[in-house]
Amino acid sequence: MKALVVVNKIDRPAARPDFVVDKVFDLFCELGASDEQTDFRVVYASGLQGKAGHEPDNLADDMEPLFDAVVESIDPPKIDSVESDDLQCLISNIVYDNFKGKMGIARITNGSVRANQAVALARPDKAKKTGRLGNLFVFDNLGQKEVESASAGEIIMFAGLPDVEIGDTLITNEQMGANAAEPLPPIAVEQPT
Repeated sequence: MKALVVVNKIDRPAARPDFVVDKVFDLFCELGASDEQTDFRVVYASGLQGKAGHEPDNLADDMEPLFDAVVESIDPPKIDSVESDDLQCLISNIVYDNFKGKMGIARITNGSVRANQAVALARPDKAKKTGRLGNLFVFDNLGQKEVESASAGEIIMFAGLPDVEIGDTLITNEQMGANAAEPLPPIAVEQPT
């Protein structure tokens, strides 16, 4: 994975961009980063002013240099399929809505999903929990919008499965899950202290 370093608050009088870049390089070396990772791209920015640039003293009037750097530096997600049977969606967060109940948040790794689709929550070492998806949302700017379907690469939020837990994989249960994909390895969540 390539790294992109953004030095923010470049507009401050006490800004030390060269010192910050050197410290980031030292940190990468201490963490055992590869040569490719230590050869990171740097973008300087002032989030408050909405400016970014490739040199600390030459910022554009907008954030376009930052957006271009993200598109060029960050690898796109690897998607094997957008077919409904190949649905794999790892639940990474849970929210609660007073009207819709417990809702899962996840990124679709493979496949696609529709509102009101027969689905299952699966883990490699546990029995499937089946149900039907209720409302389906995608994230739009700072909010969510309800959609009829979503496909691989999108981050979704869904209702209708009250037993959803962080680490579950959302898979299809159409035709009783006969063609369903395998669940993804669950993520571990540390217990609160």
